[in-house]
Amino acid sequence: MSPDEVERVATRLQADFALACMACCVSEMVCRVTGPLKTEKVHIVIIRLMDRAPNSEACGSDGWITVNLEYDPSPILFMGDLERKLAFLGLIERAMEVVERCYGMDAGPVLEACQTVRRLGCENLWVWKRRQSASRMTAEVTVAHSTEEIEIYLTVYNRRGQMVARELAARLRPWSYMWPVCDDYLGSLTWDGDVVTLAGGSRSGFRFSLDVATGEVACEGDPEEERRRNDELREERLRKASDEADEIWDHLWDDDDEE
Repeated sequence: MSPDEVERVATRLQADFALACMACCVSEMVCRVTGPLKTEKVHIVIIRLMDRAPNSEACGSDGWITVNLEYDPSPILFMGDLERKLAFLGLIERAMEVVERCYGMDAGPVLEACQTVRRLGCENLWVWKRRQSASRMTAEVTVAHSTEEIEIYLTVYNRRGQMVARELAARLRPWSYMWPVCDDYLGSLTWDGDVVTLAGGSRSGFRFSLDVATGEVACEGDPEEERRRNDELREERLRKASDEADEIWDHLWDDDDEE
């Protein structure tokens, strides 16, 4: 495989992962609105987008269904946030119609959820947890999830329900699943006097604290910062490996020319 072919494959993989991360924002909204569905035939639906018409519309076993749709997703990468969400909603609706036709599942609740998400402007904003202090202040953690980023806010209200503080606790890139975000950032919400702390799960070192009396904030162990550093190191290694591959390729071509 030539360096150009390797680069094309790597670019395609990066684009596929980016699309999966963007799609997570929309699928999470639809699942949240739909709620749990009781069905014996379908548990998980995976949507696969294909450049050419697929040989079969859907396949699967043990409740895991893969739906094949002929669709070029590359324009989605260059859309705005709302356009992307509407495009993914349309794909979910197409996929669920295939599932209903091929497996007899009632897709009505999911299709209704798609319409609800569309009617509400496709805004993925939800409350993770609320916690009241001994002085009856209430801390609230909200998650704002777009196709481009995930923001986690810590807001505090006084006993009259008036907002007295609001801080951005974390901003991170979207993921193809939400569970890593929950593990890293949404573990516990606790009060200690006037200090409220949002901490990650048991294996996460993330802690974000807000002193309501002084307005001081403290953040430590943000996993996203560690990911950024790892990404920079990985990109540097990839650049070095690419340069070495180019040198080897040039050397091979030079040997062929000499022959």
